[in-house]
Amino acid sequence: MHFKSLEQALCDRHPELTDRVRFDDANLLMHLKITLSGQRSVALAQVRMGYSIVWAVMDPVLNSAPSVWPLDTPDEVLVDALHAVASAHLTGVPVPSPWRWNESEPSDMTVLADLLDARGVRVRRVAAGNGYLPYGPRHSPKLDIVGGRDGCFVEAELSDAFVRVSLKPALGWLVDVYLDECEAWSRVDLGWNLWRSTRPGPGVPHAQASVADIADVLGKGLKAWDVEVPCAPTDRGGTGYRRVPIRIAGVPLRG
Repeated sequence: MHFKSLEQALCDRHPELTDRVRFDDANLLMHLKITLSGQRSVALAQVRMGYSIVWAVMDPVLNSAPSVWPLDTPDEVLVDALHAVASAHLTGVPVPSPWRWNESEPSDMTVLADLLDARGVRVRRVAAGNGYLPYGPRHSPKLDIVGGRDGCFVEAELSDAFVRVSLKPALGWLVDVYLDECEAWSRVDLGWNLWRSTRPGPGVPHAQASVADIADVLGKGLKAWDVEVPCAPTDRGGTGYRRVPIRIAGVPLRG
């Protein structure tokens, strides 16, 4: 009954695709599909990932990750997510924002991801309204769920760094960079990079820096940030901190 309701909602919200909408309950696995060409389609289904059951929008492209949503996601969000992926295939254009980031509403995080993507930066993850992310092989995916204290963030792979940009209610903007040489995270001094003045506490208030300001800081790259990092001391009298030549090859997703 729920799938039939979703089918009706999809046809009502996107009538131009009505002729392509199919409900498939073969092999005891129910799918709501939008046919593309031949045997190819984009499908919405409930799937198990580890110990969790989630909604997944599955792309026919080999090795592509599904778009994953919680079970309590509203029907209109599910059918719009399905429509966004299918329409991208039918028109030959990329999935539009915010759907390409597995988000249903524009936010500072999706805007930042758009700006970074336009600069050629590989955005690895956006977490704002939807904290679900699949990882691992497509035939046996696992599920990572963030929320609560993790707040909203974007993870991105620059040419010389892997960074996480967070926006937390109490602290504002935070930028952390993973240093492969030390196998450790370090925090970028945003105040210094924005205004050449160091703030007394971590982060920069949301109202004092725009999304474009944060994208500009990231665009300068690791060498411009002058990051001091914790590393093993070089001798017994060492402090445990030193400047190191940074060479970052990239960091795998969590999990």
